[in-house]
Amino acid sequence: MRSVFFDFHLPNATTWFYVSAIVTVSLFFRFNRPFSLRNLDLFLLFMPMPGFLLLLEGGTILQPYGWLVFSSTMIVIRCLVDGGLVKRAFQPTNINVPGLVWISCALFVGLIAVTLDTANQRQPGPGGSTFPVEAVRAQGEEVLQSQARETLSMMRFWTERFLTLACHAGIITGLVLFSWRHFGSSLAGLAVAATHLLLPYCYLLIPYNPLGIGRWEDTWPMALLIWALFWVRRPLLAGSLVGLSIGTVIFPLFVVPAWIGYYGWRSSLKFCLTALFTCLCCFFAAYFSGLYPSLLPSPNWIPWQAPSPGSESLWRAIPWAYRIPLFVLHILLALFCAFRPIKNDIGQLLAQNTLMLAAIQWWLADRGGIHVLWYLPLLLLVVFRPGTVSVLPPSHDLPPSTEQAGSNPPTNRPSRRGPLGIFTRRRAST
Repeated sequence: MRSVFFDFHLPNATTWFYVSAIVTVSLFFRFNRPFSLRNLDLFLLFMPMPGFLLLLEGGTILQPYGWLVFSSTMIVIRCLVDGGLVKRAFQPTNINVPGLVWISCALFVGLIAVTLDTANQRQPGPGGSTFPVEAVRAQGEEVLQSQARETLSMMRFWTERFLTLACHAGIITGLVLFSWRHFGSSLAGLAVAATHLLLPYCYLLIPYNPLGIGRWEDTWPMALLIWALFWVRRPLLAGSLVGLSIGTVIFPLFVVPAWIGYYGWRSSLKFCLTALFTCLCCFFAAYFSGLYPSLLPSPNWIPWQAPSPGSESLWRAIPWAYRIPLFVLHILLALFCAFRPIKNDIGQLLAQNTLMLAAIQWWLADRGGIHVLWYLPLLLLVVFRPGTVSVLPPSHDLPPSTEQAGSNPPTNRPSRRGPLGIFTRRRAST
């Protein structure tokens, strides 16, 4: 029975943008220090949103995609600067832990409502997904179609949206557990999860959204990378998860140099061999099943070729030859992450992974700039990470005899009561 109490309608992108900005400022803005790093980071999180609003408005390609690529450039600069931010003051939230749990659960219910909403849907643009993981969606669609009396288009609609919802659930769970295990604070993880759900991108980039640009495989690799970071102390398991993401969507290949620089040559050999084995298994399985798409020869992923006629990006408005120097710069940044002489910790690994995924937006000719979900959860971990993060790879562990007397013990260790017990432990002042 229909009732007025259940006759709700989701807000449009503009309303969601302003409401989420107001709530985010009220939860995390440091009013006593207006020019703090946290406040600048909050501004950076909302920086790509005007580009999406310009896309909704229509008009020329140059303005929206130019703004989105500029936003990704600012994120790359922020990640480069993060390597020098060794000490940060502890930045509490403006809401306690039960409040963060409540708002995170409420926002996830809102995401479920977006998934179930069939109004204002739009078919994806020309040139469907060419990622190998598209075969997973196709098989899931066949299963649903065989068990329901729905049209093929509706089966595709429900399959992609529910796969997106499952990936978001894996991302949120991984963010909370990662912060509890490696930051020693579930408060930071809950803040990251709440912000991830509060930002407009999760809802704006849902499959079959009014823009027609949402893909469920945009969230799939990030879920795998988050859990690879959770198991960062085990190179074999982390390598298998990263290899699975590479074998299904290809582009996480650019984060491998950052992992090599973090592990060092001894542990990175285990990581690379496991990632290569998993990646090859995915390639061979897709090839022999006849489901492997034409992603690698696509000119949208080859900087020295002209973009395909059906693509839509900044490079349709300006000469595409400028993709080549941007791609070379991207490769140089990857080499810098791999051969950086300074010993890396988990904070620098997060920043370098974010940098590598955001820099892809520079030269990607297939809607480069709109793939915010490729790096958003990692960027949130960079923003909310504690001031000192001393989780080092296994090859860099120091024996107990090297610790100086009177030095502060490591503070980024998980609480024995679990992530939903006493959520935080007060850090010792440095």
